[in-house]
This record gives sequence, structure tokens and C-alpha cells, in this order.
Amino acid sequence: MQRVFLFQKEDNELDGIHIDNVGKKILKEHLLTRRTASFEWYPDFDLCSFNWYDINSPETDTERILIYFSRKDLLVYCENADTQVRMTNFFGSENKNTERQLQVICDGLLDNANNLICENGLIHFNIVHNRIDRCHAAVLNLQDYVMQMRETYQSQIDIEQNELMKVFTLITTLFLPLSLMVGWYGMNFHNMPELSSPWGYPVFIIVSIGISLGLILYFKKKKWF
Repeated sequence: MQRVFLFQKEDNELDGIHIDNVGKKILKEHLLTRRTASFEWYPDFDLCSFNWYDINSPETDTERILIYFSRKDLLVYCENADTQVRMTNFFGSENKNTERQLQVICDGLLDNANNLICENGLIHFNIVHNRIDRCHAAVLNLQDYVMQMRETYQSQIDIEQNELMKVFTLITTLFLPLSLMVGWYGMNFHNMPELSSPWGYPVFIIVSIGISLGLILYFKKKKWF
């Protein structure tokens, strides 16, 4: 789940997010103290807090950014509505890759072009960057595994469909000569001697059974079933 909040948050905004009571308490402490350039990692989640400003804006006032990320949730807290809109556009798309987005953020922070982050902060961000790289690699491996499973499943379905079509083809081939014979003698012309012969019907039955048995033996010889 990806969400972007302002620091002036309500408690019910954490409803539906996979955070236990201990995690909620720690997150609320960060939101209240607004610690800057801090990094903390826990068994189930990580917290990053830093100052940020737009290099394309003439204003140089910095603002706080707090990022909470775990295996299931990515929460971003900012101080003003404009930044919230930007972060929402950046993180809001469901089609975007969260790990890739975090890699872009960490790459920009590690550049530290204006020397705003201390050495200790860079070490912490480098740890985060490495963990994100490992998560991204794990996600790519899972994607490849899912694609392989999907292709295997699709191949199995194709094999089953081919077997079904094979059965239908054999049945059609088996009854095609019989349908031809029925259509031929169903014309009921007056000069057809087989229609008036007392042996016509038994002969027709014997010939039909013989053709069916012959086709079945031929299919068995060819190992078609």
C-alpha cells in the first residue's frame, strides 16, 4: 500500500495499514518530534527522515520528509500540500515499481551535491540503498518465477486442449464414412438395387461395423490413441 500524508495527521489514517501497535507508537513519535536526517531500522519496517527542498524553486527553505517502508506498505509524510501532491503523483500510480522509486530517491540523497547530509546520514542512506537493491532483486526474481509458472500453466492448458481436439478429430474421422454412406443411400432413387434387396440392411450394418473396426485398428496402429 502506498500513501502520502501531511504531518498534521489523524490517528484513523493508519487504519487498514499493516502496522502493529509498537510500530504505530514509533511512527507517531517521529511525527511529533520531526527528527531530521535520522534513520532507524526495525525487524518489520524502516524509517528515514531528512530535510528536502526543490532545486528548481527560487525558495531555499527546507521541509521535512519522513518515509516509512515495510514489505507491505510505503508511507510518505511531508509538511505542505504542494509537496504532498508531488509525492502522490510520484508514488500514487499502482503500475509503478516501489523499489525503483526508492532507488531514485536514495541515489539523489547519496549524491549529496549541496553537502546537506552529514557523513553519518550518508552511511545510513547507503544501508537503505543496499537493502532496497536487495528487495528490488528479490522482486525481479519473483516476477521471473511467476512468468515461468504462468508459461508452464499455459503450456499445460495447450497440451490438454490439443488432446481434446485430437479426440474430437478421431471421432469425426470415425463417423465421416458412415455419414457418407447414410447420405448416399438416403437419396432413395428407384433404380438402387440395394434398397429392394432383402440383404441390403444386414449388408449395410456389416459394412458399417467393418469400416469402424478398420479405422479403429488403423488409429491403434498409428498410436493416435
